Amino acid sequence: MEEINPYTLIQELFEQEQKEHIFNFLYENIFAAIRRCLCESLLPPGTVIQEKHLADTLHVSRTPLRQALSMLTESGLLNPRPGGGFIVPKLTLKAFTDANFARKAFETACAELAACNASAEDLSHLKKQLIRMQNFKFATTEYENIRTFAEIDMNFHTQICLASKNDYLIKAYQELKPHLMHMRYQTVYELSPVPTKLIVTSVRDEHLTIYMAIRNKDPEFAYAATRIHLNNCRSVWGLSQ
Repeated sequence: MEEINPYTLIQELFEQEQKEHIFNFLYENIFAAIRRCLCESLLPPGTVIQEKHLADTLHVSRTPLRQALSMLTESGLLNPRPGGGFIVPKLTLKAFTDANFARKAFETACAELAACNASAEDLSHLKKQLIRMQNFKFATTEYENIRTFAEIDMNFHTQICLASKNDYLIKAYQELKPHLMHMRYQTVYELSPVPTKLIVTSVRDEHLTIYMAIRNKDPEFAYAATRIHLNNCRSVWGLSQ
């Protein structure tokens, strides 16, 4: 994978945030730009960010930058680095296990409700993501494959949550979404010994099973299929169910 300049990348996204959210506080747009870099897998684990260098690149003072970096640290998306600066953390096995357990509790409920409440439009959006996975075009680098896979997978599960029509679940999911996206990328990139091509094939088939259960308005099967799907995420790394 070619070396990435984190400062240039953050600067580009920060400038977008400034244009699109002109009434936000400065620290909010800095936070949003860096979080997007992290959660969309644009900055791989191990990337180092130096506060002074970033402040100079963004042409901002240290105060709003420190506020944004503090928020990112508190959320677990960045870690303080001994000797100064911050580092994009690697995914630990415990973090993956904890997140997978939470996903099983949350996403099985979404699938169960989606089987009862999904509209024709919801089913159309889900089918679109199935087709994208079916027609997955592998890039020359594993890094790009993982990014594309994580995005399609996230879109599929997000649409199931929206199809649940449960306002509380949808709000909670939107708050968790950046962390779940971050975890998806790191799960495949850091922990899995399985090539992306095999993961895509497995996930594609499991997504189809979940989709069919929702389309057929079978909440029990939708719940069970989603639980099996998330259990299989653990199996890939040799973990118990």
